[in-house]
Amino acid sequence: MEPNNKMDHIEQSKDEAETVKSEGRRKLVQGGMLAVPVLMALKSTPALAVNVKQPSGFSTSGNLSNPSVVAAADRANGPVYWVSAYGNNNKFNGTGNPGVRTDTTFNSIFTTSSDTTSLLAVLQSGINTQSVFVSAYLDVRANGFVPGITVSKLQDMWNGNFSPVLGITWTRADSETYLRYTMGL
Repeated sequence: MEPNNKMDHIEQSKDEAETVKSEGRRKLVQGGMLAVPVLMALKSTPALAVNVKQPSGFSTSGNLSNPSVVAAADRANGPVYWVSAYGNNNKFNGTGNPGVRTDTTFNSIFTTSSDTTSLLAVLQSGINTQSVFVSAYLDVRANGFVPGITVSKLQDMWNGNFSPVLGITWTRADSETYLRYTMGL
């Protein structure tokens, strides 16, 4: 009789263990099912880097392919601003006073260009690739542009060899898209 009793006891222990496991699984599933509506009710942030103006965030957030997104941060000054931001002293005077002469030639800044047109004439020609780059240049000189962007980096952008993050190199068109984005164009 004792052998049967031990067997019954062992069988009973196995059944109890299965019951405990089963109850644990049931609680886990029930808890998970209760959490689903709560999780679905939470508001998600649609794109974490959507308003990033740094080039690295811009290229990784998808903004490069969506230039119509208007940034939440202050915009850089575009061609429309700079075309009228000069005084009788033949210098651009706008915000931050870049101290750049209006008759400075485009090719003296963007050396791979053969264009000897003055910066003022480029700006007066309307919103185009060159005027966007001139505006960015004046913004950098006036300390009113995206932190970390320098004249040297703008020149790299013009030359089509700007690398905002390791392994990515922008063409001039990519850089222009970024610059237009920072200016709200």
